[in-house]
Amino acid sequence: MTFKTSFLIVPLIALISISTQALVHPGGWLTEDELIVIRDNVAAQEEPWYGAWLALKDSDAGTDYKAKVEPTSTGVSDFQRDAHAAYTLTIKWVASGEQKYATAAIRIIDDWVNTVTSFDHSQTSLRNGIAGNKMAQAAEILAWGFNGEAGWSPTDIAKAQTWFKEVVYPYTSTGKMRSTNWGTSALAGCMSMAVFCDDEAMFEHACDAYRYGFKNTTDGYCAVTDYIINPEGQCYESGRDQVHTQGGIAHLVETAMTAWNQGVDLVSFADYRLVAGLEYTAKYNVGYDDVPWTSDIPNPGNLSVYWPDGISEDGRGKWSPVYIQAATLFERAGKEYPYIAEVIASPTYSNPETHNSDHPGLGNLCFVIEPEENILKGLCEQHEIPGTIEAEHYTYSETDGQGKTYHDTTKGNRSGVYRTDDVDIVALPDGGFAVTEMVAGEWLTYTVSVPKAGNYDVAVRYAAREEGAIQIGFKDGASSESITLPVTEGSSWTTHVVGRNMPLNQGEQQMKLMVTEGKAAYILDRILIQSPANEGR
Repeated sequence: MTFKTSFLIVPLIALISISTQALVHPGGWLTEDELIVIRDNVAAQEEPWYGAWLALKDSDAGTDYKAKVEPTSTGVSDFQRDAHAAYTLTIKWVASGEQKYATAAIRIIDDWVNTVTSFDHSQTSLRNGIAGNKMAQAAEILAWGFNGEAGWSPTDIAKAQTWFKEVVYPYTSTGKMRSTNWGTSALAGCMSMAVFCDDEAMFEHACDAYRYGFKNTTDGYCAVTDYIINPEGQCYESGRDQVHTQGGIAHLVETAMTAWNQGVDLVSFADYRLVAGLEYTAKYNVGYDDVPWTSDIPNPGNLSVYWPDGISEDGRGKWSPVYIQAATLFERAGKEYPYIAEVIASPTYSNPETHNSDHPGLGNLCFVIEPEENILKGLCEQHEIPGTIEAEHYTYSETDGQGKTYHDTTKGNRSGVYRTDDVDIVALPDGGFAVTEMVAGEWLTYTVSVPKAGNYDVAVRYAAREEGAIQIGFKDGASSESITLPVTEGSSWTTHVVGRNMPLNQGEQQMKLMVTEGKAAYILDRILIQSPANEGR
């Protein structure tokens, strides 16, 4: 199996935070290298890309989709619905290489460009922001992805750029009602349209709005520090409900992702306020009640919508499909995201990740960081004992390891980090990784080297919300009993002995860790194998 690097982790020193000299194409949420990785891995039936493609292929918009257009667009959701269809069809084209999807997506965009000259409804800043965001991202890929393979004519591309700038952009870049999640929606639209229109002034305007808000109105509080009100991560809408809060942050993530691909680091602005906001929200929604709260919520615009009475349980645990894209962006920026990783690993989070008309989603197809080949090469090495074995360093197989080096009951690595097979792995806040979501019947194997025959103690380092049980066995016959792993306090790590004085012969051994009881409620960090404490005394 050949492993490619799906996302080049750009050194922070290479990014600029003030301006960019020229815009890169394609350079929205996805770059040319990333588009190629998606298509190559789907063609090779590599996971998680292939499974995510199969889930998308026959869902949502098809090639017979018809845009709903009129000279003055009065339907509140018409533009957003058609933009979502255009983006979905574009991603289907990226994944499959089938021209019919690109043709259908281009037809939707051209219908809007050639028909619609204005908008007349009550939510133009919100809906044009969301729709402009998605349709411009689709246009960016169709115009420049795979060296223009989609076949969109330069004349029609130029017409679309003019249309976005003259017809759509004014509703998101000027006027009122551009605060809270409406504001971050408008901001995301401004950023995506700026890149597709290849307009550096528009791009700078979007970057400034992310940092400081829209300054050409008294109702333009869309900055990352307007929405995420303090360094702890509480959001302006945290007291409203969790769905709007996740959506408001998601549009900030989408804006920062595009900026990153243009060489501008917005993630680190205000001491990584974006990371703090989504981590705070992820922590509360995944089940922790100890998030801080203040009722002292800044409201410089004297907005009539205001929720100071405490964090809202409304929509708690109802996920927006933003977390894999965010994890990828924060990984690039070198920031830890433990609660985001916990969301992605949660059995309640869709695997593969879904998408909707508000956000791109499809993280398992579009936003997976693939392991470097040299990492995987180290996984087939022997682990010498006595010693410590990282749980994620189970034996690597050149072919599909399912049933050979591991058994996992679900398809794909839910978090999409470190390895690309079916074992669920999460990134840890202090660095490194751990195996998670293990349920009864699953197992992992490790190749170990025993320099000296003798008796050994085996322990595991883990954290657990509910009790589970594991058993450790070796190929030469030594085996522990099924040992219960007690619940740990909070998310703290605990080391628990699972086998004492286990007799091991000298030489190479295959060690098998088996889950005998469990409901995906614990995280396994490492296995520790040592000589008994009293040996040699």
